[in-house]
Amino acid sequence: MNASGVDDVQGNFEATLEQAEADIHKEAPRNAKGGYAYAEIAKAAFAKITLFRSKGFSYVQICRVFEKNGLLPKKSNPYSLRAAFHRERRRLAREEEIDELFNQDETGTDSNSAPIKTGKTAQASKVVSVDGHWDQKTRSEAAKRERIRGMASLKVDTGNGQITKFSDGNFEY
Repeated sequence: MNASGVDDVQGNFEATLEQAEADIHKEAPRNAKGGYAYAEIAKAAFAKITLFRSKGFSYVQICRVFEKNGLLPKKSNPYSLRAAFHRERRRLAREEEIDELFNQDETGTDSNSAPIKTGKTAQASKVVSVDGHWDQKTRSEAAKRERIRGMASLKVDTGNGQITKFSDGNFEY
C-alpha cells in the first residue's frame, strides 16, 4: 500500500466518523433515570397497586394501564413492575420494624433490656458427668452400630501395616 492509499483510508475514516456523529445527534440521548421508572412508580403508587392486586388485577393489566396513561414507558415489562413492587413492600416492612424498635426504646417497654448489675458474682452449678446419663438402651444401640461398622469394614494390607476401611468412608490404622 502506498502513501496515497493510507490517505484514502484516513479520509474515509474521517468522513465515516463525521457521518456517525451526525447520526447520533438525530437520536435522543439515553435517559439513565428511565431504568428507575418501575421503582419510582412502585413507590409512588404502592397503595393503588396493592388495591388493584387485592381486586384481582394482574401485573400485566396494571402495567398496561400505567403505560397507556404515560406513567411507564412504552413496551414496559410487567415482571419489572412486579419486582419493583415486591422490593418496595420489603422496604416498607423493614421501615416498620425499625420504627417499632425505636418506639420500644423510647417508651422503655423493651423486654430485652440490659440486666440489672449487682455486686454479687454468678455461682457455678455442680458439673454432672455425661456418662451418668447413658442408659442401657443407648449403650446397646451404640454397641450394635459399632458391631455392624466392624462387619462392613475391609482390612487392607499396605507396605507400612494394615488399614481398616469402613463403609462410611472412615479408616483406622
